[in-house]
Amino acid sequence: METVRYREPFTVYPRKMRSGKVIWYYQTYDDSGKRTSAYSTGQTSKSAARHICQKLLREGKLLPDTVGRITFRDYAKNWWDWDKCEYLKYKRTRRNISKSYASTGRLILKNHIMPYFKDMRLADIRIYDIEQWLQSLVDSGQSNTSANHYLRFLRIMMTEAIRRDILKEDVSRKVLQLKKTEFTRGILSHETVRKIFDQSNIMEYWPNKKCYYASLIAACTGMRIGEVRGLKYSDLGIGIVSISRQYHAKFGVTDTKNHKSREVPLPQSLIDELLNLDRRSDEDYILASTHNHGDPMHPTSISRAFTTALVKSGMKAEEIKAKNITFHSWRHYFNTVMRSNNISDSKLRSMTGHQSSVMTDHYTHYAAEDLKEIGDVQSKILSFHKVV
Repeated sequence: METVRYREPFTVYPRKMRSGKVIWYYQTYDDSGKRTSAYSTGQTSKSAARHICQKLLREGKLLPDTVGRITFRDYAKNWWDWDKCEYLKYKRTRRNISKSYASTGRLILKNHIMPYFKDMRLADIRIYDIEQWLQSLVDSGQSNTSANHYLRFLRIMMTEAIRRDILKEDVSRKVLQLKKTEFTRGILSHETVRKIFDQSNIMEYWPNKKCYYASLIAACTGMRIGEVRGLKYSDLGIGIVSISRQYHAKFGVTDTKNHKSREVPLPQSLIDELLNLDRRSDEDYILASTHNHGDPMHPTSISRAFTTALVKSGMKAEEIKAKNITFHSWRHYFNTVMRSNNISDSKLRSMTGHQSSVMTDHYTHYAAEDLKEIGDVQSKILSFHKVV
């Protein structure tokens, strides 16, 4: 008589994770008798893994449903693609989302998230895995701030998996962010600002006069470089300038960062000077490029001209780099000067386009000289145009 061999309903085996941790997995059989893919028990010992499997067998859950079985690589397909990503399509019907935001997400996914999680199943991603991923980012030279930024994008993806019933639990929300990196952007001194805007230095410091005006506009208004690039002559009014767009280096004309238009004061004498610049029509960009007809100057050209002026004024390249002074520093300088002169936060937010006092605080810096020269600092900035 033929002996019927007993087949155990499951087998367990260890698998070493990328982090070095050993997790025990099991395989069972589907309804057709075929061996299934491996499922994680989440346990680190064989006895504990078998105990879990026996419990699942008694409950009739040894063969799990397919929720969360998809690999991260398969789930991430088309994510952050402006035309194909289901999440972006869903969000665009409910709020404003820019193409630059989607592009940032795609780069973060490709360079920082996918390499670590690509072969893991969504349901197998644990708190410890995400914590180890964050640590690996820091170990590779990323700042805590950058790592936390990447975590926010991972959380969006995991939360969306819950909404679409692809995942049952989002463990990323249980992961604590890394300690905030303390970093202070260097602030331009009043002396440096006076030098680079001094009439007698313009020819030497600013070979391209439009780059000079780009910095002067930013110093007087706190505008972002994309907003300055997006300015047209038609945006200039009587004592004010309308900010309704920005010109993105990759995507061209887009909404402002907070998707809202605003009007800010600008000295009429500076407006008159801008209106006297060469132009073909009021719809020309104030910072029109001489190389690409119809487009504004490239942001790299504007930034390099600003850095060159700083070096000409006496700052060393090493100092500029160490203090992380960029064209965006005009925004910090403007905020600091305005606050030093007791401009209310509500008015300052309306001028800079900040949506919260937290961001206004982030862009504000105080130096000892500010406390001594509060009286006339704002008038100094707003009078720079008079010496052109």
